[in-house]
Amino acid sequence: GWNLPLSILALLLAVAAFGLRRSRSSLEPRELGRGLGIFALAVFGATVLAVASSWFLTGPGRLPAWPAAGWLVELAFWLLGISVPTLAIVRFGHRTSAASLWIGTSLGFATLSIAVSLLLPGAAYLFLAPALVGGVLALLTPLARVEWLPPVAWSLTIITATATQLTIAWSLWEAMGITVGPAITFCVASITVLVLVPAAERTAAARARVPMIVLALALALIAFSPLLPAYSEESPRPLNLYFVENADTGSAQLAARPGRRGLPVALTDAADWSEELTTLFPWSRGPGRYGKVQSEPLGAVPPTIEVLDQQDETTGRRIRALLSSPRSADQGALIIHDPARIESLHLDGWEIELAQGETATQVDALRIVRLMTFPSEGIRLDMRVRGEQPLELT
Repeated sequence: GWNLPLSILALLLAVAAFGLRRSRSSLEPRELGRGLGIFALAVFGATVLAVASSWFLTGPGRLPAWPAAGWLVELAFWLLGISVPTLAIVRFGHRTSAASLWIGTSLGFATLSIAVSLLLPGAAYLFLAPALVGGVLALLTPLARVEWLPPVAWSLTIITATATQLTIAWSLWEAMGITVGPAITFCVASITVLVLVPAAERTAAARARVPMIVLALALALIAFSPLLPAYSEESPRPLNLYFVENADTGSAQLAARPGRRGLPVALTDAADWSEELTTLFPWSRGPGRYGKVQSEPLGAVPPTIEVLDQQDETTGRRIRALLSSPRSADQGALIIHDPARIESLHLDGWEIELAQGETATQVDALRIVRLMTFPSEGIRLDMRVRGEQPLELT
């Protein structure tokens, strides 16, 4: 709850630091604008390149989230976060001052902190901590007028950003792979800007060769990675096979999800897979994503509904039944083909709101009640049905 107020405070501290330096004629508004502009160019420029790289790798490049040579891709995202900010400061840093870049960076962090506090509060600390530390120290430095304070203040701000952002950037790859690469680049870029703040005034455009080489290396790694094998024995491809048996027809199918890379050649050579992708079950939602091939049925015992009692009522009938799995399945689902006829439905005493869809999923005209546990003694079903015609359940 303190995220937004503290973020606004950090913004006010940075503005106050600028106002103090402005009153002493040591910082012009255009300098602050350049400092904030360099921060935005460095951080968001690197992030835009990372977003484009991530799209290229997972789209046209067809790489999985964690390819076999993933360390090359991860290195490329880190190099983007280092090279682009360095290039921006080398090319434009001499036009501003270290103080303006520092205050501009604090303003950038505070603005990001406000935005993230509103959109994703749990991540606000990544920008709030360095914004607060940087804002406080940027305000104290001109007041104290001690020679050793500016480098100490810069160092403390860098340490704060590193303690929050670098630890996240280091572990994000393990969590999400290529898709989270832009976030890694964003964090690395913001820290790189802080590290280079003291050197902003002393840079020269002639020194741009090194960051340009590093940037070219990062882009080369991005372009080269799709040419390498996506999987290896140490980093195999994940692939789920589904065996679907229809107790009514006695037929069975093996299903697999090809994804963007298609099914492995050894698998397609072993059986005659359907060319058209379909859904896994007749009641599945979304477009067809599974290839299927006919298979021999295993003769698995299907779930059963044993009618315990039926009573005629004014508008229809009341049915009490026991839903069970002779093969001891641990999960299940009840698919109702004509939910409009169900006046009430209770499973083991729990009322299922079919009309509102709170506890049941709607797929076209169907309602699906998913049973995330399936007790061995079965589930007691109690429902009132309108009309006398048969009711179809799956």
